[in-house]
Amino acid sequence: MEYKVTNIDIAKNPLIKELLITYVKARYEEEAIINDDILQQEFDCLVKNNQLEDLLLAEYIVTSLQY
Repeated sequence: MEYKVTNIDIAKNPLIKELLITYVKARYEEEAIINDDILQQEFDCLVKNNQLEDLLLAEYIVTSLQY
C-alpha cells in the first residue's frame, strides 16, 4: 500500500512546524528564515523530493548534541 502526503498545512500542525523549525535552523544556520510561508515551502519541497525523514534526522541530531 502506498501512502501520499498531500495538502498538509503546517500552521495547523504544531508538531510538524516544530520539526521544520529545527530542520531549517540546523540546515541553514544564520540564514534560516522562520515564517509560515517559508516553512510551508520547505515542507512541500521535502515531500516532493521524498525527504521527510530528514525532519526526524535533524531532530535526532540536534537533541543528541544537547545532551
